[in-house]
Amino acid sequence: MRKILIGIIAAAFVISGCTTSVKEEANIAQEERIAVSTVASEQMTIYETFLSIGRIEAAKSLDINTGGNGRIVKVNVSPGDEVKKGDVLFVLDRETLMNSYQATESQLRTLRDNLKINYEDLAEEYRQKEQLYSQGAISKSELDNLEARLRQTQKSYKDSRINYDRQVRNLKKNLEDRNVKSPIAGRVAAIFIKENEEVINEKAVEVINEDQMIATTMVSSKYFDGIKLGGETIIYPDAEKESAIKGNIMSFNKSPDANTGLYEVKISLEKTDRRLRTGEYAEIEFITDKRQALTVPKKSVIRDGGEYVVYRIKDDYAERKRVEIGIIQGDRIEIKKGIELGEKIVARGQNYLTDGSKIALRDSL
Repeated sequence: MRKILIGIIAAAFVISGCTTSVKEEANIAQEERIAVSTVASEQMTIYETFLSIGRIEAAKSLDINTGGNGRIVKVNVSPGDEVKKGDVLFVLDRETLMNSYQATESQLRTLRDNLKINYEDLAEEYRQKEQLYSQGAISKSELDNLEARLRQTQKSYKDSRINYDRQVRNLKKNLEDRNVKSPIAGRVAAIFIKENEEVINEKAVEVINEDQMIATTMVSSKYFDGIKLGGETIIYPDAEKESAIKGNIMSFNKSPDANTGLYEVKISLEKTDRRLRTGEYAEIEFITDKRQALTVPKKSVIRDGGEYVVYRIKDDYAERKRVEIGIIQGDRIEIKKGIELGEKIVARGQNYLTDGSKIALRDSL
């Protein structure tokens, strides 16, 4: 009986030892599994882009000249002032021009009036000669010569009246133009004159209308072939990404600048609540290609030597898969070859995997 009891106890120890061993092996197997999160590959719109540096400026800008010679009596505006159409920007002195006007008007009037007197005298003489000719007192050739002189004097008198009216009208306009007005509403960008300065007909004030703004930049020949009218761009004023403004290419030079070899490109900007300033620095992102592509999160792709790899899920194992990447856009990266649309890719925990690693799935991203 004692032998039987000892055998039972021994058997119990063996069974207990076997159970412990199985549990330990199960725990070890569970520990060998690497916890990962997955994400499915997706198709999305991607863009090929390049970045350029440019400046923002008003689409409508006007250089206003002094319009004549003289002295600047008064400048009514300063850079940055808002002006309405018709506001007087500056005033030229009238005294010199008035003296010129009076002298010229007097000369033209004297010439016109003298021609009028000559014409009227010849017309009266011609009437008298006609009577003498009808009486046979003078010859036909004498009357014809007088008629020719009369017609020439009549034409000269007519021309003098037209010339007087035209020149006096222009002189009066020049006098009025001594109050030089803004032809557009906008903001004064720059002033090139000062009070009491003697000027000829030269650039005086620049006025810009900032209702519509554009961006101007220069691009190299490397990117020029991707430029097309209406092409999409994104403008970042002062390089602030959060202030992005959409734009479209409105014009470009087909010939490069002789000094730099670069091509000028102008871009129209969409309306924005942000106050843009002429001359403001901007980064300009050109979108040269737009297409649908297979993408995965950028962080799911591992660089291994000269290769790029992802780990996809096959049953309970991770399978190492070599891929060919394309454009990086935000937190996504294009996959040109290597995986299919909708495949589950390891997006967290992949750095601890090798080909064939056992995995334990966490929640998908």
